[in-house]
Order: sequence, then structure tokens, then C-alpha cells
Amino acid sequence: MPRFPSSRRAVAGWVFVATLAGGAGVVQLDGPRQAEPYEIRAARRVAVAHKPAPVRVPEARPAPRDLPVIDYWGAPTGFPRDVAPASVAAISEGLRPLRKLAVYDAPGGRPRAFLPKSISGLTVTVPIVERQPGWAGVLLPSLNRRVGWIPEKPAGRDRKAQPPREPASDRRQDARPSDGQSSGRGGGAEPLEEQSSGRGGVGMLGERSSRRGGGVGLLGEQSSGRGWEARSLGYRFGREWGARSSGEGASGRGWEVRRLSDQLILHRREHRLVWLRDGKRQGSWVVAVGARRTPTPLGRTFVLGRTITVGGVYAGLDALVLGAVPDDRAALAPALRGGHTGIHAWSRRSAFGHSVSNGCVRLPAGAQRTLLRHLGSGTPVHVVD
Repeated sequence: MPRFPSSRRAVAGWVFVATLAGGAGVVQLDGPRQAEPYEIRAARRVAVAHKPAPVRVPEARPAPRDLPVIDYWGAPTGFPRDVAPASVAAISEGLRPLRKLAVYDAPGGRPRAFLPKSISGLTVTVPIVERQPGWAGVLLPSLNRRVGWIPEKPAGRDRKAQPPREPASDRRQDARPSDGQSSGRGGGAEPLEEQSSGRGGVGMLGERSSRRGGGVGLLGEQSSGRGWEARSLGYRFGREWGARSSGEGASGRGWEVRRLSDQLILHRREHRLVWLRDGKRQGSWVVAVGARRTPTPLGRTFVLGRTITVGGVYAGLDALVLGAVPDDRAALAPALRGGHTGIHAWSRRSAFGHSVSNGCVRLPAGAQRTLLRHLGSGTPVHVVD
């Protein structure tokens, strides 16, 4: 009897290859009776295709309009702790708001505050340290070791809102500082008048900062009896300074992603500051850190911006303002409790290698020039023991 072409049949996840045949070796398959018997030649198991379950993206609930806005003086509580505060792993992305954004305590959770485009004249870029479908977890300014969640998709009434056009006052900040000098003329920045008059300037070390008229201060050095003075100053804008866009547009969500290439790692016990770019060491310096009663706060933070300084002890160079604030404000003099931690030059070499400051990081002038030339807003700073 002639053989007919092979045929295939799938039964319960198995594929049987059979040919029409007659005589011995014939096997009858289950199911409806076949017109002709089939001889089994081969069989192999095939995987059953399963349709992947859809990824659930928690929706953002509309944020009340009266939520507090994160500013230089503080942020509301209720945000979760950073899950990896001691990590020194590189953070490659920063989130730059294009408008005021609601910040939540969890993906799909409760909105607790607004994150503005700028804080006291400093353009905001916050490092992205966590990702969940439809959400980005970012380090928050003015609140140590806390993470806020920002949705990809605006909530409720904000969905049709388009990012506002950037005002000319922000666009003029594009010029990148060339040497870190704080003369008030270079770098495309326009400092305010020396005595801050409540217009949101960033006051420098030792400044008596207040919400009403003191500007914004770093954790400063007491200046009485030392032959030098640190006063309330204006600010220098700190837009990106070399941060690169990832090419990911805002797509109506109100923020964009900025590529972060640099990171600073401060080893407190070793009194050493290390600068990395794309994971490769670019510089390392012996520095001074906070004293025992006023330690430099541990954990992950970031460069919020930069400010000018006055006084020879700072070598005439700008300071980098960090997002970190004192862990124990009561340990500081009243005039310093509203300040932020900073990184600044220090002309007295005897301080390096010791824990002597009010929380700021003091480093040699040459090192500060290097950091000012290369680091941008949002640069992660890892403070570890």
C-alpha cells in the first residue's frame, strides 16, 4: 500500500508526526474514529503559550491645591525612608520639573507636597533612585534620606495641563561657569545685591537666614573674632552645568529626565571626598567634615545649586549647596539652623583631615574650582562612614 504525505496533530500539549500506513505497528489515537489508521513516527513536547499578565500601573489621585510646597526651609513629613541610604552605586538619571509637581508617599499613594521648578532661585534636579511602572522615586530636598514618588501620568485635572514655556529669566542661565569665581559678573549669572532683601537669595555661611528677609543660608562658620566676615549674599543661578538630557521628552507629564554622569562620595571617617564620572575616579581630596555635635548628615543627597561667598577664608569661590539639612538643628547656633549642608573651599589647611565644621565639607581651593567647573545641579552626593 503506498505511503501518503506526513501529517501533524496536537494532543494535550504534544505534537504527533504520523503517516498513513497499513499492517502491524498501527496505533489508534483517542478522539473521533479516523477514516484510516495512523502510524506514530515521532513526538515532541511544545510549550504552551501563556499571555503575559498586564502590568498594573497605580493611578495618581488628584492633589489638593493647598498642599505645602517644598522650599529651602523644609519639607513635610510622611515620605518613606530611602531604602539604600548607604549605597554608593551610581545614579544615572535626574528628574527636572517643568512645572510644580505633586509628590506622593508611594506609587498610587497620598500626595503630600509639591516640588517646584526652582527653590530660592536654584533650578531643581532631583536624582531618581527608584522606579516602578508609571512612577519615579526621587531624593527630596530639605529632607534627609527620604524618597518621594512622582507619576509619569498627571493626575485628574492636571492631565490636560501643558508644561509652561520657560521664562526668559531661566533661559539666560544657560552659560556655564568657567572658573568658579564669585565676582558676580561671570558664568552668565546675575547675583542679587549683597544684602538680601527677602527676594529669595541664597545667603552664605554664617548668614542669619529667615523666611522673612534673611535669604537662604548654608551651615556656616561663626565669624566673630576671626578677622573675616560672612554676610547675607545674593545667589548665582545653577542650571544644569553640564548635565545632559537623556532625550526623553516631557510628554505632557510635567518633567524631563536628565542624564547624571558625576557623583561625589564622602567618606566621613577617612575625611576623604572622591569624585567619579561614569564610574571612573576623577579626583580625591582630604577634607574637613562636621564636628561630633554637628556631623555632616549621612546618606544620599545631591547638589541643589551654588552660591557666592564673601571672606578670604573661602578663597573667593562659590559654594555648592546640597539638599541635605542638619539632623539636629538644636545643636547649631540659632542663626545657622535654617541652613543647608554645603561644600566649599577653605583656606586654612590645618582643618583638613579633621571633624571640625558645622556640617559643611571644607576642601582645598583647587579642588573646589574643579568641582565648580564640572558638577551640575542634581549631582548625587553619597555620605558614608
